[in-house]
Amino acid sequence: MKVEETAAAIQATLEPDKQKKASLVIETIQAKCSESTNLILEQINYAINDFGATGKLKATVLSGGLTNYSYRVYLDKDPDLCVFAKLSFESASWNPDKTARFDLARTQNEYNVMKEFSEVEPDNMVSPLACWDVEQDGKKMKLLVLEWSKDEEQFYNQFGFLLFFRFEFV
Repeated sequence: MKVEETAAAIQATLEPDKQKKASLVIETIQAKCSESTNLILEQINYAINDFGATGKLKATVLSGGLTNYSYRVYLDKDPDLCVFAKLSFESASWNPDKTARFDLARTQNEYNVMKEFSEVEPDNMVSPLACWDVEQDGKKMKLLVLEWSKDEEQFYNQFGFLLFFRFEFV
């Protein structure tokens, strides 16, 4: 089997899991945004609960498959009201040893670094909104929620802090 065929086969097997976890991301954001003092999450909460109770969150899979999935989470009645969400796993789907764990602190550390840099360079960095522990089917995960980048590419959302670090400190 060619590499491309193998990669396509792996992605096809992951698709149902991506959708299942998209539901988890939506449920978590809906539940947690009511407790948040962040303006964006407050707006989402208002839109879901007070917008004639007709606002509904949706999620589009952006990327992922081995140790995390990335989503654009948005309001169906106002698609511009959206956030970037990254769901990280404690085990990799590519690893046959399901007892091997990947420390979820990596996602918390990403949140911490992004928060610091967004305070130093607010015009050049998206703001992290939250980092929550989640669990599904006995599997622990971390959900990192960021402000949606106004730039064309979500690359900035995921790696903007690295670019800032490289150009400012190298």
